[in-house]
Amino acid sequence: MTHEALYTAARLEPSAIVRQLERLLRVRSRVIPPHRVICLDTFDGRIAASGGQLLEVGEGATARLEWHRRARRLGVRISSRMTAAFVWDLPPGAVATQLRPIVGVRRLLPMVELELDGHTLDVLDDRGKTVARISIVAARAHRAKWGRWHAVPTLVTVVGLPGRDEEARHVRTLVERRPGLQRSRTGLQAIGLRAVGATLPPDASQVGLGLSASLRAGAGAAEVHRRLLAVMRANEPGLRDDLDTEFLHDYRVALRRTRSLLGQIKEVFPPVRVEQFREEFRWLGAVTGPARDLDVLMLALRPIPDDPGGDIPALRRDIAEHQRRAHRAMLKHLDSPRCRRLFADWARFLAHTSPASLDPAGASRPFADVVSSRVWRLYRRLNERAALVTDHSPPTALHEIRIAAKKLRYVADLTRGVQDGGAVDDVIAALKKLQTVLGDYNDTVVHERLLLEAGRVLVEGHPERVHVLRSIERLVAQLRARRAWLQPQVLRQLRRFCSYPVRSKFRHLFKASPEAVAAAVRDRPRRRASSSQRTRG
Repeated sequence: MTHEALYTAARLEPSAIVRQLERLLRVRSRVIPPHRVICLDTFDGRIAASGGQLLEVGEGATARLEWHRRARRLGVRISSRMTAAFVWDLPPGAVATQLRPIVGVRRLLPMVELELDGHTLDVLDDRGKTVARISIVAARAHRAKWGRWHAVPTLVTVVGLPGRDEEARHVRTLVERRPGLQRSRTGLQAIGLRAVGATLPPDASQVGLGLSASLRAGAGAAEVHRRLLAVMRANEPGLRDDLDTEFLHDYRVALRRTRSLLGQIKEVFPPVRVEQFREEFRWLGAVTGPARDLDVLMLALRPIPDDPGGDIPALRRDIAEHQRRAHRAMLKHLDSPRCRRLFADWARFLAHTSPASLDPAGASRPFADVVSSRVWRLYRRLNERAALVTDHSPPTALHEIRIAAKKLRYVADLTRGVQDGGAVDDVIAALKKLQTVLGDYNDTVVHERLLLEAGRVLVEGHPERVHVLRSIERLVAQLRARRAWLQPQVLRQLRRFCSYPVRSKFRHLFKASPEAVAAAVRDRPRRRASSSQRTRG
């Protein structure tokens, strides 16, 4: 493992930097032949967000993966088929172990491809021993496998050798003092993506960021919905190609947020239009749900070893076939005139939203007040439902709590840009813990239903494969045992989330001020009067 630091020089040619450093240091120069580097990451940039970068260097028999994180590098030999794979396809070892919790179930995709060449300078001490290495390379980049080439700033990398930390620090200091060189904290992938003008896809949980605290509710709601529409559009190509399960997941999250927020941010859009769009988005959620349920079930089955007397591989194949059929059925709905009309109408509605098209009473209120007061109301409602939950509550009761927690999360995320960011992050972190255990509990219910349904269909169509039922029976028993184990954890998280410390944080952040309440009361009669006048007219 080695320590390294990366610098860029937008206005300096590699040869000029080499000449400068050769005058200042005792070095031995070596040519870096032209070679290819592909930056691999997930669609949503999880590797870059972790502070690391995964590079595929070279081609064919000499290809290798290099995993860089916290200024350290690990390498592993790969075959040419490894460009776009899942982390479980990587050779066993430290690289796969470190990547697994970062990448999860997402596919590794080529984000940007670079061609590099230049020089390596071995920095020598008085005895001719190498203490550090400096690479100075020219580069060009394009989106992997397509697009035109774009120039990249000259790249300078300082690599310290083990046991020579003091000498390496001296070299880094000397390099940093060179005019025109800037330290890069983002890594090669970000530099390449910036050069080709690419950006990461939008995140549905961040659609409230950047909204002004002085924004009116109508403008704020329209902007949030435009951002959610962008999330769905960004994920649809990967969803259609079935690259990994998270494309459909993120698409559905943005879809659910859209439908939920249409109901939560009230008295902004015309009620008739709100109900029309909510009904259509409800339909879209229903027709994309079966494919998502089977995705999650397949992910749960993947790591389970075969069982004596049963047939887990056969069960996986059967579920995978159901999964493929559900995906094809989903695509038919996405390609239907109804779906195309929905998104065309929705995009047109959002594009032509103006003060004249909104409810003037609700749309003119401050966006921050609207979402904050809604968060407080949803939190209180969740508390009321949680108070009724006991050790003997059925799964349906916990499912209702889970839905209430989602609605709360969708609105609370919108306050990140208009409230104290750190305080909002604290309450959302507590909400995430509750959502995680509720989601795990709900998965056991859904998986049991899907497994039992798959077993019924399987035996009806192929009576000779009754042995697969033994695997299903064992898995269902495990799911029920896990559900029993999770139930007290759900209750503990509910109690914590509804406890006084968390409740006081929500009250402090989101409860409407007396002035806001008084203003709302004053406005309400005017809205009624205005409405009655329009009716009489």
